[in-house]
Amino acid sequence: MAYVYRHIRIDKNEPFYIGIGSDMTYKRANERARRSKFWKKIVAKTDYEIEILFDEISFEEAKFKEIEFIKIYGRKDLNTGCLVNLTDGGDGLINKVFTPEYRKNLSNSMKGRVLSEETKAKLRTYRLGVPNSPEARAKISKANKGRVNSPELMELLHNRKGEKNPIFGIRGVNNKNFKGFIEVFRDGLNLGKYEGIRECAEKFNVTATRVSAVINGRRNHTGGYTFKRIMP
Repeated sequence: MAYVYRHIRIDKNEPFYIGIGSDMTYKRANERARRSKFWKKIVAKTDYEIEILFDEISFEEAKFKEIEFIKIYGRKDLNTGCLVNLTDGGDGLINKVFTPEYRKNLSNSMKGRVLSEETKAKLRTYRLGVPNSPEARAKISKANKGRVNSPELMELLHNRKGEKNPIFGIRGVNNKNFKGFIEVFRDGLNLGKYEGIRECAEKFNVTATRVSAVINGRRNHTGGYTFKRIMP
C-alpha cells in the first residue's frame, strides 16, 4: 500500500512539494535528508506542514495521483507553478530537467568509482529482452540523423581498418575480446557450440546482425534458429 503527501510552506500557506511513500509510518513524508537543494532552500526560510492527501491506496494509484497533483500546482523549474518537484512524478524521471550543474556534479561523483563484477553483470543484463519503445527508437533515429564523425575519429577508424587493426584475423577464443561460446538451437534441438557471431552467421546462412539481435533479446529467433551465449 502507498500514500500521497504534500508539503505546505507556512509563510505563504502554499504547497511546495508533492510526493509518495510506501512505508507504514510516513517516514518518507517526514524525511528531510533526501531532498533537493530547492526544497531545502524553502524549509530554511519557513516552517512547513505535512498533509497526507491519500492513504492506503495501491502504489500505481499513488503514482497516478502524484502526477495529477504536480500537474495541478505546476513546477518552479518549468515556470508553471509553485512546486519544487524536479520531475512530473510517477516513474521518477519523467520530464526531469538536467541542469549543467547537475550533470557536472553527477560526473564528478562517478569519477574514480570502481564497479564490482556483480554490478557490471547486472548492468550488462538488466535491459536484455526489453525492446525499446517506438518513441525511444524514433528519438534515437532523430538524434543520429545528420551526425558527422569528427576528423579525429575518422582518422582513427581509417588507421585501424583491415590489416591495420591489431586484432585483424584473430577470431574466436584467440581474440582478446572473446565474450563466450554461442549455442545454437532449432525446434528445441541443440545444434552445437560456436566461437562467435560471424561463425554462426556463416554456418547457418543468416546475418550477423540478426544473430546478435537474438543473443541480446531484441529478436526471438532468425531463420528458425535461436542463439544463446555461454559466458566464459
